[in-house]
Amino acid sequence: MSVRVNHNKFLADFMIDGKRIKRQFDTELDAQAFEIETRRQHQYGKPIEAIEREKVFTLRQMLDKTFVKYWQNKPNEEISSVNMRIIEGFFKPSTPLASITTERVDDFIMHLQAKGNAPSTINSKLSTLSKCVRFAHDRGYIKVKPKIDRPKVGNNARLRFLSEDEEATIAEVVQTADFGDFFIWSIDTGMRPSEARNLHTRNIRKDDALGWVVDIKIVKDVAGTTLPRTLPLTDRAVAAYNRLADGCENSHPFSIFTKQEIRKQWDAVRGILQNKEKDFVFYLARHTCASRMVQRGVDITIVQKWMGHKNIQTTMIYAKLIPENLLTARDALN
Repeated sequence: MSVRVNHNKFLADFMIDGKRIKRQFDTELDAQAFEIETRRQHQYGKPIEAIEREKVFTLRQMLDKTFVKYWQNKPNEEISSVNMRIIEGFFKPSTPLASITTERVDDFIMHLQAKGNAPSTINSKLSTLSKCVRFAHDRGYIKVKPKIDRPKVGNNARLRFLSEDEEATIAEVVQTADFGDFFIWSIDTGMRPSEARNLHTRNIRKDDALGWVVDIKIVKDVAGTTLPRTLPLTDRAVAAYNRLADGCENSHPFSIFTKQEIRKQWDAVRGILQNKEKDFVFYLARHTCASRMVQRGVDITIVQKWMGHKNIQTTMIYAKLIPENLLTARDALN
């Protein structure tokens, strides 16, 4: 292998048919991969001149381009940035994007599984990688897209949600009244924290027919897509919002509840309750909203619209909670 150190870089320097080829890389592995790929393309008849003219795009370059195109200053900017760092940590930033094969993607999935990532968490990272690969392929930066098989998110596991007793206990031990109001708001609307953070005061209004409503316009557009929707508010959701809005100095009353703030507040709740369950997370507020509607007999398609699920299959994970009397009605029709 004709790779040598050149200052703080690695230089691939080799000969093919009497022609010298040189290219510099950040890692020795990337330099070796370039030589192997060049020799392979030449073996299959591609002229050296054509190979030399091709620009090698690295993973970081393509992730950065994709970020600017799709995620920068968007609601999913933060999670996309986190996913990018994890992807770069595994594949290395200077890796040529074209060298990320299906086999390497499978290795990445197994790496995440070994770390204990849930299928939904793995799929979020794969969605970021897939978007980058598709962006590069559509623009001709790479010729072949690796196949990305996303783990299936099963619906046979225990569906965790908060009972009314658990909710009352949590409300008693929260560290601040503001977070308690945000907790109640999240249960009674089922909104994602990212959706709530983007709400402007004008998104909460009095409707002649529905009473107080919230207009959710900025929604998640990666794995777990949700749709824009208008929801009528419960009395206690209105009360929680009014208390938060009264003490807010800007037009986004929920903007203080960043990921970091939610984690800090919820960790305090976990500590007080001495709850070490892995699935005891703040996101249970959203699951609880959907679960309660289904348990109380709300039609599953209405639950779908309320939650903003694009695909009814997402809502169907709650179908196991459908009251027995509805199952009896179904059996009668059968």
